[in-house]
Amino acid sequence: MQDILTCAMGLDVHRDVIVACLARGELGTEPEIEIRSFSTLIPEMRKLRDWVLEVECRHVAIRRKQSERKRASRMVNELQKLGYFVVAPD
Repeated sequence: MQDILTCAMGLDVHRDVIVACLARGELGTEPEIEIRSFSTLIPEMRKLRDWVLEVECRHVAIRRKQSERKRASRMVNELQKLGYFVVAPD
């Protein structure tokens, strides 16, 4: 498989926690991986948003259960307004 991005992030949304995995590095090299967990309370979700903005990772994929759709939708909308490419399949 060919590398096409130097930075990508995956978010796994659960009822009480969001697990974020950041992969970044030069094309053709092994990426650096950083994993952080955040609670789904608003202050923690703001910390997650701030981290996404800080690392300037503009490609985000979100996996969530149907029951967590509303919680994740707020974050998706906010990132999209900032010009981020967000994939969040229904």
